[in-house]
Amino acid sequence: MRTVAVIGGGVSGLISTKCCLDGDLLPTCYEMTKDIGGLWNYDENAIDGKASVMKSTEVNTSKEFMAFSDFPPPADYPNYMHNSKLLSYFRMYASKFDLLKYFRFRRRVTRIEPTDDYEQTGCWLIYSVDVNETDEEKIRDKLHSWQYKTPHGFEDKTVLIVGIGSSAGDMAVELGRAAKQVYLSTRRGTWVYNRVGPNGWPTDMYRTNLMLATIQKYFPWLMNRLIERELSKKFNHELYSLKPDHLPLQQHPFINDDLPNRILCGSVIIKPNIKEFSSDGHSVLFEDNTKIDHVDCVLMATGFNIAFPYLNESILSVKDNKIQLYKFVWPSHLAHPTLAVMGLIQPWGAINPMTELQARWAVRAFKRELKLPSRLKMDEDIHQRFEKMSKRYVSSPRHTIQVDYIEYCNELANEVGCLPNILSYLLNDFSLGWLLLCGPCTPYRYRLEGPSKWKDARHAILTQDKRVECPLRHGKRQNQSMKYPINPTFSMTMYQTPLEVVNTLRDHIVSSSTFCNREEFLETLENVQNNLSNDENTSIDNCHVIRCINLEGFDGVGKTTLANKLAQNPGFSLLPTLPDSIRPFRAYFDAQNEYVRRSYYSLCNIVASHKLASSSHTTVWVLDRYWPSTIAYQLAHQDNLDLASIENPLPWPNHLVRPSYVVYLYLNEDKRRGRIAQRHSQEPMDPEEQQLASDNTFRERLDAIYRRVENIHSIDADATTDEMAETILQGFKNS
Repeated sequence: MRTVAVIGGGVSGLISTKCCLDGDLLPTCYEMTKDIGGLWNYDENAIDGKASVMKSTEVNTSKEFMAFSDFPPPADYPNYMHNSKLLSYFRMYASKFDLLKYFRFRRRVTRIEPTDDYEQTGCWLIYSVDVNETDEEKIRDKLHSWQYKTPHGFEDKTVLIVGIGSSAGDMAVELGRAAKQVYLSTRRGTWVYNRVGPNGWPTDMYRTNLMLATIQKYFPWLMNRLIERELSKKFNHELYSLKPDHLPLQQHPFINDDLPNRILCGSVIIKPNIKEFSSDGHSVLFEDNTKIDHVDCVLMATGFNIAFPYLNESILSVKDNKIQLYKFVWPSHLAHPTLAVMGLIQPWGAINPMTELQARWAVRAFKRELKLPSRLKMDEDIHQRFEKMSKRYVSSPRHTIQVDYIEYCNELANEVGCLPNILSYLLNDFSLGWLLLCGPCTPYRYRLEGPSKWKDARHAILTQDKRVECPLRHGKRQNQSMKYPINPTFSMTMYQTPLEVVNTLRDHIVSSSTFCNREEFLETLENVQNNLSNDENTSIDNCHVIRCINLEGFDGVGKTTLANKLAQNPGFSLLPTLPDSIRPFRAYFDAQNEYVRRSYYSLCNIVASHKLASSSHTTVWVLDRYWPSTIAYQLAHQDNLDLASIENPLPWPNHLVRPSYVVYLYLNEDKRRGRIAQRHSQEPMDPEEQQLASDNTFRERLDAIYRRVENIHSIDADATTDEMAETILQGFKNS
């Protein structure tokens, strides 16, 4: 087995280690600290050679974009995670794929050099030393942004922050609440983006899609105009002394929801570029000739320098913060593709998905499954990228490794062989294809096909909006209809597939602190999933119809009595749609939010469908409620439901067999309530029956949806059981 050295145990190191294992390579990850996480592992001490975030730092990209492509973050995690939550997510990832046994902690790599037989083998020698606590130099007197941790010690001080990147903005906002006064010095100003987008949706979930990326690529002037107009609605950048001379797409984005508020409150004052400091260092003169007489502390947030201290310059050289790498991964001059750089990019968007695609590409190259272009072509690509960046961005050392999220991800995915064919999905799986075309370009799409594809990628894409909504709702009922803010006219109600149902219930049970029979139910789910995967009828066409009778309707219309009557006929049998293995959990799920509750009943439908498909065709089954009730209640519970938007007739889902005769029993409401009152004279009504009795709008909506189900036959239940049974049997014989 080929061995791979991974230098650094941050997120790029975790990703690279995992991708090596996926490719049957044996990785060893060298990490100089005692833990994973790199920059995102907060350390209260400022240690030379180890940068870490501020204690209060939160990510600027939402969790669905920070996600590992085959391991979505927990649904209840906030959309913009605090660094501690992000580190927790990294630990889950490391634990899930058992990565830590490949790590060598407290090992500092001092030198990497080619072996004597490099020209033949492409192998490298790795030199490393142990790192002890005493070796770590704690910095206290220098004041760079990476050393700032908390506002403690800055109370009642006058602070000057130099630079206007993300770190500068975060420090200014935090110190603006603690310091006496904060000044923020910027050479060019900046356009200020928000995490919160239209309708409260995470901005990247709203903006990062193929349609907008296409506009940006071919009509950048139009995209600049649209972005500037949108950002100017938040506040007047010129009035706040922040408006730059350049256009929004000509600078790396600055994301901060709180800075305008701090400026408005006066705790942060924007100043131009610094002209000079006084000899004692406490007085500052700016280029507009304004002056601050006394500054207690200066924090430099002016970016970083690219460096590889363990590599000879003949291997990787950096000049003016530029590095010659093909697609920001490969040194073009090396004889073998056995050294790759991961995560050395500054993206418009999340970096994790890009690093993951880089690592997947690198693994395929290491294994000789694909070949890189000639050095000439790689050098041409490098030159074109630098030329393209110089034309687009303002001149700055920070604008040497810029990439656009979608364009770069698709470019890498094409190299890996995992770029999804959207047209094919539109033709064969429209709900997924539409999301790939119009929805947010989350990383799961790059696991749908190609090497190391993930069987649950489709489910992750179809449920990503639910994970966005989950931490915002705090247990409130979730809508089944997912509305995508990228296109206000677009909303789609999707039938849950068997896999979606099983995964939804599994995720809920695993995260529940009140479910008492977790192992028993998880075993039930596992059995259901195994049965489905082994069933040749798991994927059933809409024309797969089973000879059976399905009775539907409100409580109190006589379904159960009628079902028992029909089942007494020769060759007929009653099929409970609440199987014995699932029935004991009904009370628990009836108390959950509507989405989880309907997932439970969808599971019952799946089990019933499996039973119908696999049973003898000589038996005529009678079902007391089936899929029509599940979809009717699911839709009726949507507060803003427009009945005109529901298909008429309402088609059956492809994954369930269809009964040959479906009956909707209806009854005058006063009579139905009388029957319910008699039934519950000794016990209270359940919440569903209470809602039917008290909410006329809900009841009318439910009735209308029932009647729209494809090929359903409505029968007035104000008749005797024998009369209804005769009518139904006649209709069944003629069906």
